[in-house]
This record gives sequence, structure tokens and C-alpha cells, in this order.
Amino acid sequence: MEFRPTTPEDLQTILGWVGNDRDMVLWSGPTFTWPLTLDQLLTYLENPKRTYWSATDRGSHALVGHASLLIDEGAGLLRIGFIIVDPGLRGRGAGRSLVDGIVRRGFETSTIPAMTLAVLAHNRLARAYALYRWWRPVLTLAVTAVAYGMLLLALVVAAMIASALDPALGILIDDAMDPSAPLDMNNPSAALLAMLMLAIGLPAALLGARIGGWRPAGSVSSVLGRLRWGLLARCLGLAAGLHLMLTLGVTFTGVAFTGAGTSQVTATWNQHSGWMRAVALLVVPFQAAAEEYVFRGDLMQTIGSWLRHPAWAILLPVPLFVLGHE
Repeated sequence: MEFRPTTPEDLQTILGWVGNDRDMVLWSGPTFTWPLTLDQLLTYLENPKRTYWSATDRGSHALVGHASLLIDEGAGLLRIGFIIVDPGLRGRGAGRSLVDGIVRRGFETSTIPAMTLAVLAHNRLARAYALYRWWRPVLTLAVTAVAYGMLLLALVVAAMIASALDPALGILIDDAMDPSAPLDMNNPSAALLAMLMLAIGLPAALLGARIGGWRPAGSVSSVLGRLRWGLLARCLGLAAGLHLMLTLGVTFTGVAFTGAGTSQVTATWNQHSGWMRAVALLVVPFQAAAEEYVFRGDLMQTIGSWLRHPAWAILLPVPLFVLGHE
């Protein structure tokens, strides 16, 4: 393997190695947007603090890999990144040879004694974007709060309109919204309103990241910058399987275990239970997702952008999560 500076002509080959958005994020983190274009790669080559290296085959001189070095003598920063090899050569040691060669060249061209490799972590993702500033996470949370307030106001207005159009429904909604009475979660209207009041936190969190953080809303979901549908499907399949086993067990035994012993289980199907099941199936998933996106998405990434150790980002939102359920 031989090394030479990367040229614009190399970029077309590198572009062909990045087959999808997942490959792009694994290679470059949040630097580029999908679909990856040649113009984005040409802009990438313009950073004066980076040196760009292409690896070629000794015999054919064909391009087989690429990596770059970020060198900032003033900050004492020497970092290797954007490592990629020809997909046809992966698993054959080409990546190791590429990294070894770039590491040697880094220490040959810099007096910095240590080299680092950046790896994306979900709790640090907000800091990885080029437009990051210390105040952007604060702005992200502020936009999230404002968006939530506006969505909550829209929900209340919609409830008032529904009450005016249907007096019978209005009585149920008034009972559900009565602050002096305890919330009756056996009331479908109360359950629906309660779940919707939490579910609107989901779009609020995504808007906070996009507008306040000035980064893709999908970055709240994962380091891939999007919802990982494959992982979600596997987790849902596992959860559904466990739930089915539990349901069958209760059905065949005919009893449910309680703190005081056992009690008979009776499943009833009527209009009330139908509405409750509809709320559980159609709204509760978004309510649960909203809590995760706010507390383990926006809030975790905000703390992670300021405090490096992931434990802080994981633990500090816990008291707020508990208070939110009081």
C-alpha cells in the first residue's frame, strides 16, 4: 500500500464506496447529508487544518483507501478520521494497513505527541455538529419548551371545540380537565387527553433539535441520524413475543398474581374497553416515545455536550424524569 495526497479525482471513487446513509454516517458522522454528493466531498477537502491521504495498491496504483488527519498545533490536537477502504477489500487487513500508514505520517508531520480517533456517542452527538456552540443545547431545550407550549395550547383549543360541537363529549372532557378532581384513567377521554398531553413532547423534541440545535431532527434518534427501523422491529418482535407468552399464561391459568395472592381474571369487550384499547394501541406508543426523546434524547445530549463522561448524561436526567411522573 502506497500513500499520496488525496486529489479531487479520487473523490468520485470514494463517493462510490458510500452506498447508503448508514454507511455515510458510520464513515463521516454528522459531517455530510444524504444523499452524499461530489460537491460535499469537494468542500470537505478545503479544510486547511486537515491533511488528506489516499492509499493505492502498489501494483495497479488503484485507489484502495482514504483517511485524513486533523492537525491543530495550537490546540495540541492530532486526530485521524474519515477512514474508508474499498468495500471489496474489507476484511483483508486493508483497514489496518491504511491506519498504520496514516498514523506514521501524522507523527512525521506533527510534533503533537498523541493521536486520537473520534467515535460517535449518542450522548455527545449534539457536540459533533459543525455549528455547535455551548449555548445551542440551551436553545434546543428552549425551543422544545416553546413548541410544547404551542402544541399544548392547540390541544386545549381542539378539546374546547370538540366540547362545543358535542355536549355529551364536552361533559367527559370537562371531567377529564377538572384540576380539582383526581385524574380518572378509567375514563377514555381522560386517558386520551393525558396521553396526548405527553405525546406532543415528541414533535416538540424534534423541533427543538432542528431549530434550536440547527441539526437534523433524526440525530435525537440515534448516531445514524435517523430512527433505526431494523433495531426497532427486532425489539418490538421480542417484546411482542414476551407479551404473548405472558398473555397466554394468564389466559390458560385463569388467574393473575397480586400482592395479596391470586385473583380471577375476566376479559370484557364493550364500548368502554374498546376505547381504552384504542388509546393504548394508537396513542400510548407516541406518549412513551415522547418521554424517551425528551429525557433520553434532547436532555441527555444537552448534558453530554457539556460533560464528557456518559454517566452524567445518563444519571442527571433521572430526577427530572421522576419529577415528571409525580
